[in-house]
Amino acid sequence: SIEDEKLLELLHNNDYRNMPELKNVELSFSDTIGHRYYGDLTYMAPMVDTSTGTVALQCKIDNKYDELRPGMFVKINLPYKKLKKAILVKDSALSTDQLGKYLYVVNDSDKIVYTPVSIGPLYHDSLRVILSGISPDSRYVTKAMLKVTDGMKVKPVTVK
Repeated sequence: SIEDEKLLELLHNNDYRNMPELKNVELSFSDTIGHRYYGDLTYMAPMVDTSTGTVALQCKIDNKYDELRPGMFVKINLPYKKLKKAILVKDSALSTDQLGKYLYVVNDSDKIVYTPVSIGPLYHDSLRVILSGISPDSRYVTKAMLKVTDGMKVKPVTVK
């Protein structure tokens, strides 16, 4: 997958400790805790465990609220690169057909337009980076996607 290729590329970068993107990385814990935590990556194993799709990491974390305990599980979202002016859409709004990924976009005449898109990585488990195919001001369908078809007239409801 695209994410696996990016992880492997990051692992093969011998100078990853000097990359500013790997400092102050946001952490998320399986346990509910009251504060956000950030850490600095200090070690990354040179290979991926193919049975689980994981890689061993070591991260320095300041436990200033004394909420972190031994044995807690943490998820680290490693940034691969920063995309200026990235377009994010709800991942659930994307559909797939034989040609690839697409969105149903609502044009200025409130008609549905089948729009092929190129996708990037998943962001925060529910948003997808769109590399091409739509503009930042595009409106797209997020509900009742099985009921709409290309060219159909709709009454859009804007949700932020």
